[in-house]
Amino acid sequence: MKTSFRMKKTASGNLHTILLFALLFVFINLPACLAVPKVDLPEDLRNVEIPAENGRIMEFHAGSKPFTIFYIQDAHVNFEAQKNIAKIIEMLILKRGLRLVLVEGGIGDVSLTEYRVGPKEKRLEIAEQLMKEGKISGEEYLNFTEDYPLLLWGIESQVLYDENLIAYTKVQPLVPKTTEQLAQIGEAIMQLKRTIYPKAFFDFETKLEDLTLKNDLHQEATALLETANQLHVAMDDYPNINILSSLIDLEAAADFERVDYERTQVVRLFQRQVPSDRLKTVINQEKEVGDDPLKRADFYESLINLAKEFNIDISQYTALLTAVPYLRQQDKIDSLAFFDEKDKLMDAIADKALSAPDSKKLYQMGKDLKVLQLLVKLELVPELYSTFIDQRGRFKTAAWAPFLKEQAKVVNKTINLPKDLKGLDETIDEFQSFYRIANIRDQALVENLTEEIRKEREPESVLIAGGFHKDRLVRKLLRIGFNVVVISPNVGLDQGPELYRKMLTEKWENGRWYIKDSGQNSSEEQIPPQ
Repeated sequence: MKTSFRMKKTASGNLHTILLFALLFVFINLPACLAVPKVDLPEDLRNVEIPAENGRIMEFHAGSKPFTIFYIQDAHVNFEAQKNIAKIIEMLILKRGLRLVLVEGGIGDVSLTEYRVGPKEKRLEIAEQLMKEGKISGEEYLNFTEDYPLLLWGIESQVLYDENLIAYTKVQPLVPKTTEQLAQIGEAIMQLKRTIYPKAFFDFETKLEDLTLKNDLHQEATALLETANQLHVAMDDYPNINILSSLIDLEAAADFERVDYERTQVVRLFQRQVPSDRLKTVINQEKEVGDDPLKRADFYESLINLAKEFNIDISQYTALLTAVPYLRQQDKIDSLAFFDEKDKLMDAIADKALSAPDSKKLYQMGKDLKVLQLLVKLELVPELYSTFIDQRGRFKTAAWAPFLKEQAKVVNKTINLPKDLKGLDETIDEFQSFYRIANIRDQALVENLTEEIRKEREPESVLIAGGFHKDRLVRKLLRIGFNVVVISPNVGLDQGPELYRKMLTEKWENGRWYIKDSGQNSSEEQIPPQ
């Protein structure tokens, strides 16, 4: 009887699925002009190309040793993401001969190879359904449906896994009341802002928050730039916002449905005036384009240059002509840096617009409240959590009360704050255990990962873990000397956190258990929960 097992894709960094969905859905809805720039890989990794329909390479970090980790950021129980993870791993198998897949949420050998019996069509049918239900993951799907010699190896610590799950279940009952209390504080802050802030800045901040909720990044960038210019805020430190702003008008002109039509018209025009061998060379170039914006820009530019060479007038094809500068500018934008710039520019605008110390303090308090709200929703990213821990006193709501009450008296307003703010602060402290254990788990994940790589003597392997862990895990892996390629699969809008929460409430299961329960394998061997 095997004792190694796969935990449900839940309590590990998987417990941070709600965070991951929140972050990933932002990128699903990015405007066309906001993209992740192409990452340059070293020569020995140049054949690692993720098809655009499956995902993208987000980062590369060079280590000091000849070992490479392909870190795939997991979007747990999201069907489209899991399908894409399976396809990305398959690409790595075919191009790199990859064999070892290291997973959070499991301990030891969690492969499904022994259950790989019966017709492939039946296995695909079973695996597809189980993955839609969030019961198996992308790597398990691939391991069960294909004949590749994969080893899936769980790198969890049993003790830390259990502690993390206990911490999660402990804070969940506290969420509704704590959320309501923080919303009450938020309403009090909003009342005071409405009176104390200069009207122009209050209207601007309110508009920006509304645009953020709508995920309208174009309008956000426009509003930020207009206000920054009015207040003479220097824009040298915000290159991505500047580029995005310059693309807003271009994007309207670069109608890509129109571009495709104009490309066809230009090729037809060339057929009458350009030697067939020259035209064939350009047309063949399009076959290599795919969804790479730079390759597409190169192709369109080849058409434009060919027209110049043979004195063919294509000035009427404005969408095609506009597409080249648009795509080249688009490739310069770092979408991750954009969000950081957006927050910093907002702070710079506030610093210019708010001259009174009380207004500045109210602005910072509003920002700190959002950190607390994210913390309670278990959506706080590591950087903000570090700020919360390092400056815990700044986030004590009981310390806010005297200032808020005094400001209310000054402007003759009545505000309602929660009665027991000290109790609220103590409740907020309860949430720290969840994040604290998650930090400790990261070290155990890296230690177990390193041990397995050394044991298997694999120069390249895949690590599948939630995005919550990414920054800390990458730092730890680099200290050991690993090269790290960070890959993000494309994510769909199906399932979402609701299915994740449902899976948390069910009994322990793993891929083997579900596959066996499906009737795929007739073995009498039981795989008990640990």
